[in-house]
Amino acid sequence: MKIRSGFVSNSSSSSFICEFCGESSGGYNLDLIDCEMVNCEVGHCFCIKHILDKSEYELDGVKFTKGEILDYDFAHKEYKTSSGEEFYGSEFIYEFPKEYCPICNLTKITSELMLKHLFIKYNLNKDEVTNEIKKLYSNASEIYKKYQDLVK
Repeated sequence: MKIRSGFVSNSSSSSFICEFCGESSGGYNLDLIDCEMVNCEVGHCFCIKHILDKSEYELDGVKFTKGEILDYDFAHKEYKTSSGEEFYGSEFIYEFPKEYCPICNLTKITSELMLKHLFIKYNLNKDEVTNEIKKLYSNASEIYKKYQDLVK
């Protein structure tokens, strides 16, 4: 068992990866907005710059431009909905509307979506596929090599 003496900090580090372009950002006590990223309401994490281009965005009855959302202060400003409720822009950083998500709208097809499609299309069973992979290959490098040979 490790025993600590003196000052002990519980600062936490965070990291975020854009599911659209693969850009990553991390550090201590970071929030998504610090990394210029958002999560859509489905859970996709992506850079703010990839929000689908529209002239105007509506978030809970409040209209914004992409420029306003890209502005760092967006998360820290207080707004009022059409029903008069107050909220901060940061409330939308973690539940951004899926209508503006490039992944939800298939601007980019992620590996996860491709895999799910193949499982549905070919009526595959996860356990059967797992067992087949383990029978055919002894490690992940073999799969990567085989894949690279196929796409040449």
